[in-house]
Amino acid sequence: MSSLNVFYEDILVGQLSQSEDLTYSFVYSQEWLTHENKFPLSLAMPLQAEPFGNRITLSFFENLLPEGDVRDAIARSHQTESPYEFLKEHGEDCAGAVIISSHTKSPYNPGIESKSIPIKMEKVYEAIENHHSVAQVIAEFDPGYLSLAGAQDKFPAIFVDGNFFLPTNASPTTHIIKVPINRQGVKESLFNEYYCMQLAGLCGFNIPANQIIHNGKHPLFVIERYDRKKIKRALSTAFISKIFVRRKESLAKKNTKAKAVLPFAATLI
Repeated sequence: MSSLNVFYEDILVGQLSQSEDLTYSFVYSQEWLTHENKFPLSLAMPLQAEPFGNRITLSFFENLLPEGDVRDAIARSHQTESPYEFLKEHGEDCAGAVIISSHTKSPYNPGIESKSIPIKMEKVYEAIENHHSVAQVIAEFDPGYLSLAGAQDKFPAIFVDGNFFLPTNASPTTHIIKVPINRQGVKESLFNEYYCMQLAGLCGFNIPANQIIHNGKHPLFVIERYDRKKIKRALSTAFISKIFVRRKESLAKKNTKAKAVLPFAATLI
C-alpha cells in the first residue's frame, strides 16, 4: 500500500492511501482529530477515527485535479495517470485548504519566508499560440504548481503589479489565471467570462476581484482566489448544484439592480 500525507499548513490532517488493487482510502490523523482548529475536508467526510472507503475518498481527491484535454496533456508529459500519481507530483498547492505530499513533514514551513520566482510568461504565450496546455507548461517549471480542477486551461500564480510568480516553500498562490479557449467556434471566451462576472456582481452576488490584462500577445483573465484568505489556505466546499432562496427584502431591490445592469451591458455589446 502506498500513502500520501495530507496537511493543513504544517499540521498532519490524515493519510490518503492507494492499495495494490488501486482502491483508495483516507483516514484522519489523531493529531488532527484533537486539534483546536480541526475541520472536515468535506461534508461527505465528517471528522471520525474510522477510514473512508474508495468511493468517498476518490470523489473528493480526484476533484482536486484538472480534467479533459488538460489532464491528458499532463499525463502524457509526466507519465502520471492515476489520481494518486497526480497528487504525489503536484499536490503542494491544491484547491482549498490542503497540501498533499509524500514527505512525512509538511513542505510548507510558516517560519520560513517564501520566495517568489518569476514565471517565464513568454513560454505561457507560446503555449497559447501553439494551442498547447498552459497548465502543462506551469507544471514543468521549478517549482511546478498544478492545483486547479476543471477542464478549462488555467494556472495558479502570485499576481503583483502586473507580474506573475510561483512561490517556494509550498506557499499558497493568490490568483487563478485563465487563458483563451482554443477550440473551433469558441471566440472571446475570456471577455465573455469577464462580462458574466461583472453582471453577477451588479446582481448582488459576492464576486472575487478580477480583471483582464493584455500585456502580451494574448489576453489573460486574472481572478483573485476565493479559497485564499490573507495569503493563507481556506476551506472550500464545492456543490454540484445549489438553490438560492432570496429573502423578501431582497426582492424589493431586484428592479433597481436590473436597471443598473442594462447600461453596463450596453457598453460591452
